[in-house]
Amino acid sequence: MTVGQSLAKRVDVSEKVGYATALLMALFDQATDDTEYFCSIVKSVYSVMRTSFESRAKTLQKRKFWASRFPQQVRPKMGRIRQMRRVSM
Repeated sequence: MTVGQSLAKRVDVSEKVGYATALLMALFDQATDDTEYFCSIVKSVYSVMRTSFESRAKTLQKRKFWASRFPQQVRPKMGRIRQMRRVSM
């Protein structure tokens, strides 16, 4: 993991959107001549943001699903496992 990736994980989502818009505004200032280039950049940034939001939603759905299947009481606590090992030895 690079330094940029670790920083990106710490940054809030709203700040990421703010960074993306600031980047797009800077690119728009430079690329007013080349509209096609600017549109391609906008599309790529949008697709990256959409895929990251979708993957986050999928992981949250999976967590909810498994948490509903296995409530906290059913999961064995670490102390119980250690006690069972001692008894069997």
